[in-house]
Order: sequence, then C-alpha cells, then structure tokens
Amino acid sequence: MRFNGPTQQCTPTRSFPISALTTASLAAPDSTTPELQPLTLPAWAVQATPDVERNLVGMSRSGDFYAYGDSPDQPGPLVPALVGVVTDITISQHGANSRYGLRDYLDVTLQTPIPDVQVLLRLPCKASPHPVSGELLIPWSVRSLLAALQTIQLSETAIKIQPRKGTATTFIRVLPFSPEGIEQPEIRCEAIGGSRDDLDISVNHLRSQLGLPPLFPGASSSSGSQQPATELAAA
Repeated sequence: MRFNGPTQQCTPTRSFPISALTTASLAAPDSTTPELQPLTLPAWAVQATPDVERNLVGMSRSGDFYAYGDSPDQPGPLVPALVGVVTDITISQHGANSRYGLRDYLDVTLQTPIPDVQVLLRLPCKASPHPVSGELLIPWSVRSLLAALQTIQLSETAIKIQPRKGTATTFIRVLPFSPEGIEQPEIRCEAIGGSRDDLDISVNHLRSQLGLPPLFPGASSSSGSQQPATELAAA
C-alpha cells in the first residue's frame, strides 16, 4: 500500500538565504514565528559529539514536533519545523527499562545553519496493524520522510522538515532550498512501502548517499517492494 493522495498547497516561493539563517530557523522562516532559543540537551537524551551541541526533537502522538525536556515525562517546547542539511540517518533502540521494552526509532541528524549546532529528529518505527487488512505497517511519518529524502542530494541540499497532520495520521513535509537559499515547494512523492524490509532498504540507500556503511547488509531491493522514490507531478 502506498500513499499518493493530495498534499497541502505549497506556499509561494520566498527568498531565504541560508547564510542569513539564525536560531529562529529551528522553528520556521516566518516573521510570525516566535524566535526559539537553542534547546538545552538533557544528559539522558543522546550523546553529543565533542564540541557540537546536538538537540533532540521527537514527535508527539498528536503529530507535533517537540524538544526533549528534562525527562521523558517532561517534554520541552513545541518546535514548528527543522532546518538544516542531513548528515546522518540511522536506526536506534530505546526503552529497555520501559514497560514496552526496546523499540526502534528512525534518527535523522541535521546540521543547522548555526555552527556547531545539530538537531536530531527521532521518529518511532513501531509497526501498527492496518485497520482493514490487519497488515503491520511502519508509521506514515517515517515512510513519507524517507521517500522525500530519496529525491534529493542529501549532503548538498538544505531542507525544512515539518509535520503535516492528516485525518488519522501524520505525514512529514520536506521543502528543499535552492543553492541561493530560496525555499522550494514541498516534495511530492509516494511513500515507501510499509514493511520492515522497505524501511531497512531505504535507510541503507540514504546512508550510501551520505557515504555511510549499510546498517542492514542483508537487505536488498529484491526482498521488499520498496523502489527509489519518484516525485509526483505538481497539481
């Protein structure tokens, strides 16, 4: 099953020089968006690279991005969008001490326009049964994000990532910037397939773009239905 339904209308293209991005870019490039201060990283969240501040961002059940707070029970402020260049994509496991046990998460690291500041977007990968077929499917948020990232040159393209709430789930919007720093329309493409094989293949493919080794050496396009994403024609 693949998603190829309508997306929101793209906002008009606007000039937004990458060199002029500030801390507010961790939110959204709108004058109406309140400026966000650099997020303070709690020690339990993620191990930062030396001399690099890495801010951890998750997605709530209601479909909002939020900064991790002092503990899992005390989330930080909402983050409307993320801006940067993808530097790493991986799968991590967390929750060994929770009642649910270990769970897989998709981790996408962005180098922000602020020197030595990175943002790590962490999305849950737990599959849920389809309401009709009962087939276990990876969340649409993960599937739509991975598909959009396959259509661009990751290490050469600054992007904006933000959630887009549907009627029953949340998708992820990806809007690239031109080399001149002009925000481009939202990438429109089919989501990757919903199986675990599709997830593994996509992660391997994107990591190869970044010059990183595969996480799942046994995964191949012949073992799943996922194919490289292609952009849909604009409406």
